[in-house]
Amino acid sequence: VGMRIVPKFLRFLPPEDPNKVLFRFYVLEDETPNAVAFSDGSVFIHTGLLRRLENEAQLAIILGHEIAHVTNEHIYRRFKAQQDMAFWAG
Repeated sequence: VGMRIVPKFLRFLPPEDPNKVLFRFYVLEDETPNAVAFSDGSVFIHTGLLRRLENEAQLAIILGHEIAHVTNEHIYRRFKAQQDMAFWAG
């Protein structure tokens, strides 16, 4: 499901392209209803969240949300902002 949602412009980039993100999807045995994505394309979904979903469309919404974090570099921007704040605080 996750790979079908990854934007086509990313799926078809050549492997040597610096903008290429290799998405990988994992399930974590954890009762917390949560999902998380990292800037390297790793997407984790907890079993606690999977148990609450009723169909594949709901899973697609969750995975699409996490993919958007990666493609929009939200995680990197947050990390960079924290680094900048620590620099100025120091």
